[in-house]
Amino acid sequence: MNRGPKPAFYDAAEILAFERANPGQGGGKEQRIRRTFRVNAARYQQRLFHLIHDDEALARELDPQTVNRLLRLEAEYAEARRHRTEGLNR
Repeated sequence: MNRGPKPAFYDAAEILAFERANPGQGGGKEQRIRRTFRVNAARYQQRLFHLIHDDEALARELDPQTVNRLLRLEAEYAEARRHRTEGLNR
């Protein structure tokens, strides 16, 4: 059964293009995510990180700069989280 074209939310190139055009978290990004993909920001983040981790080869082929930026930011957030946790355990 054909249900029509695949929604943009499931198209890796569409997500990476959106992320390249809308870096960061401020400036109404959540509203643009809802308007563009018809999902909430949390679901978008899940899809984005699934894409850069599980479909990393495809993502790097489509937009290596954006993927590298996202992986670097994720590592920075993890490091900051680790430091906060260590500070609480002292």
